[in-house]
Amino acid sequence: MKLPFAVENTLTLVRLGLFVLAKQGKPNWAIGERSIAWVRNLGLTPKTFIDIGAHESEVATWFKRAWPDIRVISFEPDSACKPIGEVHRRALNDSNARFDQLSLAFEQPCIVKVDAEDDTASAIIGFGDVLQQVDVLIAEMWNFKDCDQPTKIWQAALEGGFTKSRVVDAMLTTKGIHHYDIAFARRKVR
Repeated sequence: MKLPFAVENTLTLVRLGLFVLAKQGKPNWAIGERSIAWVRNLGLTPKTFIDIGAHESEVATWFKRAWPDIRVISFEPDSACKPIGEVHRRALNDSNARFDQLSLAFEQPCIVKVDAEDDTASAIIGFGDVLQQVDVLIAEMWNFKDCDQPTKIWQAALEGGFTKSRVVDAMLTTKGIHHYDIAFARRKVR
């Protein structure tokens, strides 16, 4: 089905705009700076940053620079990676490795970043009711891997009480928007 000319041009401009935004700096510059700016705009001074799929803690490092006293809790199963903070060498999901079964105490305001590739939705769902205690959720959305994953992430965010959202980073390829990072927040900030 061919899209109307105006719609097709608008989509092209959006893709190009997101590409330009994604290329403005070094890796994770956009997600770090934009997420921090939004958290500040919400009036939050976060106490905890939970990094699921931490890798080398690229995003957590940006938050630690902005708030030096923030507690970082990292989940990264790959032993070759060197995340910062309290490191848990495990992946999280919604079945046998749920966050809500860890009995892990954390202070609010709490920011959670989930970049678990194909398991991002599953890791978020695994928070269960604990997601109600999270103030900002940052999730990586893949467009070409699992077409149901973005829908599951949105559903989990809405069920978790998040009512605001903002794209904080995007990766554009010749096929379109490969993936993007979206931040969710609550209407009322604690």
